[in-house]
Amino acid sequence: MKHPVNGSFSPGSSRPSPSSTLPREDCWSEEATFTLIQAWGSRHVSFGHLRHNHWQEVADAVNDRHFNVSAAKSQPRRTDVQCKNRIDTLKKKYKVERGRASGGAAGGGYVGAWPFFSDLDDLLGETFPASSATTPMAMVPVPVAPRSAIPRRPAPAPAI
Repeated sequence: MKHPVNGSFSPGSSRPSPSSTLPREDCWSEEATFTLIQAWGSRHVSFGHLRHNHWQEVADAVNDRHFNVSAAKSQPRRTDVQCKNRIDTLKKKYKVERGRASGGAAGGGYVGAWPFFSDLDDLLGETFPASSATTPMAMVPVPVAPRSAIPRRPAPAPAI
């Protein structure tokens, strides 16, 4: 709330703090994310599980395209770890979107609002099968052997 005398805002104010309105330093643009998916995807198809040197190549590809010398002052270059974390986050989001797609119309052809879905679906479609394609396992009772007729030992007496 605004103080009636000095015009300052109190801590309980509904006005956003200046730090919350600034973009995050590690925020990924849509264009940089598309470049990341392309760079990662080509290596993912070739190698499967990427090693450190592959992630460094992915980071270099993103940096070469989006973080040139003139932009270096505005945003820091992406590291291999940042690229891997971004891909992991995209995979999680893809899995959620894939679930929505399988829960939609039976005709398929899901088109979501998420811009990265089709690119990731091309790369990961086989990795994350649609939930409707897999049938859940039925609950089957498992036979259990009868208990032994040998008497059990008595429990130890409580210590006094």
